[in-house]
Amino acid sequence: MRLGQKPEALKRLQKISSLAADNVQTRLRAASLLASFHDYPEAAETLQTFLQQHPGAEEARLALASIYFQTRHDEQALQILSPSSPGSKYSAASHNLMGRLASRAGDSSRALQELRRAVELEPQKNEDYVIDLALELAFAKRIDESS
Repeated sequence: MRLGQKPEALKRLQKISSLAADNVQTRLRAASLLASFHDYPEAAETLQTFLQQHPGAEEARLALASIYFQTRHDEQALQILSPSSPGSKYSAASHNLMGRLASRAGDSSRALQELRRAVELEPQKNEDYVIDLALELAFAKRIDESS
């Protein structure tokens, strides 16, 4: 789509999304594209609708929590990140997002705990987690030094 054709692009995206209503990857891609257009409410609605039909779709839960994080709806993000079933475990990406939420809330100890867990779960794949952890450690150190 060319710049300036946002309404047409959104219409096409909605049509494509409705044709593959039960496909996780299509829904995630649709929500991602909507978010790239800064249409966060529509992106969130797309994921919420999908999750009502497929509550165990962890990728969709994480995507929705990320949208809530981006729009500063932190309580909603934390609620969505809660395990969908007893015994469920958090993914590395979920721990990373929970760490960033804790950091935003000013809970450095919890942020470090969550970010470390993300790194432990996927150290080889996710250098972003290491960067987030390093930034949080630097922030926590700065706070301690100023106290």
